[in-house]
Amino acid sequence: MKISGIISVTVSLLAASIAQTPDDYVMDDCIKCQSVKCILSKMTVEEKITQKMIPEFRNWSVGSCGATSGVTVMNSEIASYLAKYKFGGVILFAPNTPQTQQTLVLVDDIQQANLQTNKIPLLVTIDQEGGAVTRLGQGTMLPGSMAVGATRNPNYASQCGQIIGEELSALGINANNAPDADINTNPLNPVINVRSFGSDTSLVAEYATLYYKGLASKNVIATAKHFPGHGDTTADSHFFLPNVTSSKDYVYSHELVPFQTAIDNGIDMIMTAHIQYPALDSTTIPSKAGGDIIVPATLSKVILNDILRGEMGFQGVVISDAMNMDAIVTNFGQVDSVRLSFQASLDFSLMPSIPTCLADPLMSVFDQIIAGVKQDIADGTYTMEELDASVTRILNLKKKYGILAYDGSNQAARITNALSVVGSADHKAIETQMANDAITLINNDPVRGIPLNIDANTKIAILMPEVAPEKQILAITQTLSELGINVPVIPFSYLNTQFSATAGQAQIDQATHVILGSQIIVNSPELDGGVINTVSNGWATTFPLNAINYANSKNKPIFTISLRSPYDVANFVNSTATLAAYGYKGYDAGVMMEPNIPAAIRVIFGNVKPVGKLPVDIYSPIDPTTIMYPYGYGLTI
Repeated sequence: MKISGIISVTVSLLAASIAQTPDDYVMDDCIKCQSVKCILSKMTVEEKITQKMIPEFRNWSVGSCGATSGVTVMNSEIASYLAKYKFGGVILFAPNTPQTQQTLVLVDDIQQANLQTNKIPLLVTIDQEGGAVTRLGQGTMLPGSMAVGATRNPNYASQCGQIIGEELSALGINANNAPDADINTNPLNPVINVRSFGSDTSLVAEYATLYYKGLASKNVIATAKHFPGHGDTTADSHFFLPNVTSSKDYVYSHELVPFQTAIDNGIDMIMTAHIQYPALDSTTIPSKAGGDIIVPATLSKVILNDILRGEMGFQGVVISDAMNMDAIVTNFGQVDSVRLSFQASLDFSLMPSIPTCLADPLMSVFDQIIAGVKQDIADGTYTMEELDASVTRILNLKKKYGILAYDGSNQAARITNALSVVGSADHKAIETQMANDAITLINNDPVRGIPLNIDANTKIAILMPEVAPEKQILAITQTLSELGINVPVIPFSYLNTQFSATAGQAQIDQATHVILGSQIIVNSPELDGGVINTVSNGWATTFPLNAINYANSKNKPIFTISLRSPYDVANFVNSTATLAAYGYKGYDAGVMMEPNIPAAIRVIFGNVKPVGKLPVDIYSPIDPTTIMYPYGYGLTI
């Protein structure tokens, strides 16, 4: 054939292809050509609605609705559940992800089960913030956001995103519910605290954006949370409906700034908070608990559409916090809350129902939501145009990150890669350096304090609250072993225990030095007119205080580590040395669940110099208006 003939035929075929309308395509063709418009045109109304839902199945009961167990492998019941509803995504939790190879295989099986009926691959997300909130059993844990804030090293924020992103990507997990963009301005915050980078607006804005960019550089979707801000609350929205009473000017100049910075830098997804913000929207709606209440952000069209999308210019995907939280369910119910959130401009409804077996009545919630949204469309309270716009945002996000082109081939090679990436030695080395640089020295006796020098007579009492399932005492003894420090230890866990002759006192009597851990999520010392009450049930505060006083009376140096929110360091002015570690998890099943305690031990024994600076103001426990240790405070040696 002549060249001119080839050109003629090629042009004719191209013209025919261009003339072809989406109606000539089936869904497979739309997916192949990655056309969002084409994909949308092939979806039923029901499929569009379920594309906006992200369920979880961390626990399941096969064959009956009896005792559940963690889902680590796919089963036919969950496969049929996924195939029936054609969801937009799934979220994984720690029971799903204990091991690297197992997690990758599970993610593959989840995608394959979905593809049996749904040609649109799933967004697979997880809460892998680092520090207190981690899900990967064999991943790099990292010291957490507040610890990173204490380092004052912005490169660490970026590296957190890169490390987590690389590990998630290796497992096939394409989205992360992080970073936390909340400003922890309230010392009494029970749910955010160390999950925030700190109390300074600029610091949080900078570090949250760097974290997000680190994730995105590894092709993992980042999610800034919890909009419009969860840092100035005293209630946990898992159980209550918090109300932020700050003025509109304050909210705009503080709480919204990290989100605006992330938006200006192109973040793709933002998570809502189940929190009332009357300064932003004071609209009241009926509560199933009785009366009318101020609409929470997740259900507020003013906050999500007018402010977030309109004023702040966010064009990406808006995902809810978990919709099974009491703050939402108690007041609005599982079905109506989702319907209201869609009307408010929400794209993804996270965990709208959590069935744990096929016969679970909660399974019907999905059908009720579908019927309810279709009724809203019929009534005009929600429109097809709004539904299509929302699903288009979701599909565009999936296209941008290559999720529409799922490829489950070469599993063996991907497993090999994952095993070399997840929790790698390189990642762990960076994790250790971050944790070391975060430790903040609050006070230190220059003669009897840090470094703790040992000799042949040294015996160390280790007093830890052991609040977490992971063992804090074991984390210390493991670290001592790694440092080559071989001294007798007298361990004692004081969880729910008052200081007494046998609890704390006996262990200190046997020792020459004491290492004490304090874990108070909310700094609520038992005070009566400024006098510390050591007899009440406030063991978490009173045990450390009594231990410090007793050790001092026996002239035994005591080194106190604040294990979580650093606000409790204000209680320990009489400790020989006090350090903020910003992390409480210990050693469990061969894994150091956070690097913070080992870092604090390295500082105590002089292996590492303390360089951390407080990322929050620390207030007096007696006068909460007085700052004892300001933002930026931190001793060096």
